[in-house]
Amino acid sequence: NYNNDEILRQSYMRYNNLFSTKLSIIIPGDFSLHAGDLLHCDFPEVTSNNTKLVSEKVSGIYMISDMCHRITKNSCYTRLNLVRDSIGRKPSK
Repeated sequence: NYNNDEILRQSYMRYNNLFSTKLSIIIPGDFSLHAGDLLHCDFPEVTSNNTKLVSEKVSGIYMISDMCHRITKNSCYTRLNLVRDSIGRKPSK
């Protein structure tokens, strides 16, 4: 029942789905992270009031697609390019 064409189409669809939601963030230098790691990210809801609600739409599990460490004389930070691994916010384990 192994169908090469069907598996190839599914992998294309999964790859396109993964890279449909991308974002880039900068954090303090963290050398323990690697490309392919999954991160649980909570982002605030953008509202006019001052409440600190977590966005159910944007928060969730993201995968590091690529990253860059920047070390200067006075600072160190890591730039992460993240892709959405799932839709909707799921609780961290």
